Amino acid sequence: MSATRWMAAALIAAWIPLASATTDERIKPALEEIQKLVAASGDGPGIAIGVSDRERLLGVVVHGYADLKTAKPVTPDTKFAIGSISKSFTAVVLLQMADAKKFDPAAPISKYLPQFRVNTTYPAITGHSVLNHTSGLPNYLPHLSSMRYALYALHDFQPTYAPGDHFEYSNTGYQILGYVAERIDGDSFPSILERRILEPLGMHATEPQMDDTVRQSLAISYERWPYDGSYVESNWFPYTASDGGIASNTEDFGAYVRFILNRGVGPKGRILSPAAFEAFITPALDNYAYGVNVSRAAGKTVVGHGGSIYGFNSYFEAHIDEGFGLTFLSNTRLDSELVGRVIGIASKALGGNGQPATYRKFTNPPAQDWNDTSRYEGTYLRQDGVRAVFSKGQDGRLLMRSSDGKQVELRRMGRNIYGGRATGAYLFFGDSEVSHGADWYTKEGAAVPESVTTPAEYRAYVGRYQNHNNEGPDVRVFVRRGRLMVTSATSTSFTSELVAVSPGVFRLETPSHSPERYQFDTLDDGVTLRLQVTGVPLYRVDLP
Repeated sequence: MSATRWMAAALIAAWIPLASATTDERIKPALEEIQKLVAASGDGPGIAIGVSDRERLLGVVVHGYADLKTAKPVTPDTKFAIGSISKSFTAVVLLQMADAKKFDPAAPISKYLPQFRVNTTYPAITGHSVLNHTSGLPNYLPHLSSMRYALYALHDFQPTYAPGDHFEYSNTGYQILGYVAERIDGDSFPSILERRILEPLGMHATEPQMDDTVRQSLAISYERWPYDGSYVESNWFPYTASDGGIASNTEDFGAYVRFILNRGVGPKGRILSPAAFEAFITPALDNYAYGVNVSRAAGKTVVGHGGSIYGFNSYFEAHIDEGFGLTFLSNTRLDSELVGRVIGIASKALGGNGQPATYRKFTNPPAQDWNDTSRYEGTYLRQDGVRAVFSKGQDGRLLMRSSDGKQVELRRMGRNIYGGRATGAYLFFGDSEVSHGADWYTKEGAAVPESVTTPAEYRAYVGRYQNHNNEGPDVRVFVRRGRLMVTSATSTSFTSELVAVSPGVFRLETPSHSPERYQFDTLDDGVTLRLQVTGVPLYRVDLP
């Protein structure tokens, strides 16, 4: 992954509205309020916000940089990857084919792709169950991202429930739907998108796939470096699959939102029949329909979805009954609270109730001072009485002194994660406790948990595992209060207990029906060297 660090702290942010000559008078005061709100969010990577009604783009607010190194500002024409919002385009394509009687959502996927099969005794997986993420297929196979071999990699996959029983998001499923569309249409999926959606909607600036020819036309995307919070350039790799391969700008994105606001009608006529559009926005489980989330609170229908890839993040929300929609494009993580407040401002200006969709929470994780170690400092006790004392070091580091008097310096490895060569395993801090490999400590003065025994085999599993493809994954396995845990290598945004289902094989604690399986194997010198996550191979690396 590229880690080009941004050091130009003196750059000045740039932000502009859509030219006032074309800005709707109803929205001007709201745009000015949004501009002030966005400008107060600080300098750095950029954001472009579009507001549309059923007829046109009413206004745009932009802020920040498309390229931090050159101080190139974001403009209304800046292109961003839209990630998983691409799924709804795939759904529209297949619904068009359903209108033409070429695709039946109720039919098994294998009717269109005979090479698609899974190892199951449950009923066949249908297009309907893949479209609404109730198929039981695994979420993502990153080592096979946008690779047709994913069809064959699923032959040994064993679903844990019948199609339709549970909602579990599946990028893999939507990748397969693109291959279904290609088989039916006889053309490449990017060409299908251009002919069936982009051209009819006038989305001439939109890229239907992320190949290498597209890279120079996009903003540079950024992620937070986990060790100090600075911005680093995200990795780039070609991505051509139908679950997340589209890039667009604010004007084009607004055209897509207007297609939804007009219930399947574009500027040149119908894209979807009324019946197909209704299927598009009819949720099954967890407020999810066909590639979109749907809220139907207080008799109002709100359709939306988010997306992320390469560090790009996007979101749209179409308030169908009230006749307005918003788009958000960014080359770094979107501030969720900011998104919710912007939607509220625009909604009040355009006759809505001032509320965003009910299917998601618009809150951010607690702000973090990268140099503040106070929450970690203190004395911690292991169950056998061994002590570890943590105190403040330099530049956001921690000092750890063990019972034998040795002191080592710990570097920040991510949110609540510290480590160093001298510690071997990293240290993961929770509420009043810290895990260190297969051991865990409770902070002095905190309630001590009941005595538990850690299964002996867990010590073999503890460690860091990586897949060195473009997207990882990179995870850490540790023990907390006798339970085997997994988290991402640099963030605690995903942390879960692993529950044993058979020797060396585990599932996530929540949900219990999760199709994902974690299998440890290749025992060597007391430790396992490989962790397979639903068939994705990760290998032990000697890093903290």
